[in-house]
Amino acid sequence: KEKKSESAVSAKEPLEISQKKESELLELDRIAKMLIRRDLELSEVREKREQELEELKKKTRELEDARKALMNMLEDTGEAREMAEGEKNKTVAIINNFADGLFVFDEKNTLTLINPRAEIFFGIAARDLIGRMFSELRDIEPLSSLIDLIGRELNAISRKELPMKEGLFLEVSIVPIARE
Repeated sequence: KEKKSESAVSAKEPLEISQKKESELLELDRIAKMLIRRDLELSEVREKREQELEELKKKTRELEDARKALMNMLEDTGEAREMAEGEKNKTVAIINNFADGLFVFDEKNTLTLINPRAEIFFGIAARDLIGRMFSELRDIEPLSSLIDLIGRELNAISRKELPMKEGLFLEVSIVPIARE
């Protein structure tokens, strides 16, 4: 009887060991599959991040190119502004040193400029008159005779003489300035 029970025990042991090993193998297989899935997921995430990184690099290059273009435009604008300022200064110098009196009106007939010679001829100050409408100037005594002489012909080319004092006449020329 002892031998029988010994053999039954010994037959039972390999079966338990075999089941235990099979269970361990199944667990290892499950873990291996899980690791493979995670590895695939990580590979997909890594690939996605690499694509995003490439896209960011591309956009960074585009932004850098746009920044360079804007800097070039700013530089060109600055140079153009400097040139325009230089031309403006030349024009102002010419107007200020012009031997004739000069009144400049804009398209709305608003006085925008009086040169120093006109101030002297009429005894007026530009700062008191700039910004006034042509029709308002009729009420200012030194200019009333000039405004009456010009009348409504402010936008037509004409040349007239304005008597100032005995023997002194001012030649009044009206020339519209066309802007293109």
